[in-house]
Amino acid sequence: MTNYKKHPDGYKSYLGRDNTGIYSVRIGWTVYASNANGTVLYKVKDNVKTPLDVAKFQSEYPKVWEVLTQEIDFQRRKQLAIKLLETNITSQDRKAYKQKRGFTGSR
Repeated sequence: MTNYKKHPDGYKSYLGRDNTGIYSVRIGWTVYASNANGTVLYKVKDNVKTPLDVAKFQSEYPKVWEVLTQEIDFQRRKQLAIKLLETNITSQDRKAYKQKRGFTGSR
């Protein structure tokens, strides 16, 4: 058996987003930073970002990649929901505008 010690804060945690649009997520004991669409990936250690090859990382660590992208997507949706609650435009008005402009129903 290995003497692997679990992180006291759980398996993963969202650490924040910087002003360049890079999301930082801790998975296990390792901190990763990526942009929203996953084209840029860094491994962060002692506030030093080391760039990683995204395709190689996806093939070598598919579960970690899946958790990372899920957490980033969740945080983006959460932030969008907060911003939509803060606006004075009702959801019915937004939906009507989108339908009138042809933004919905095109998929």
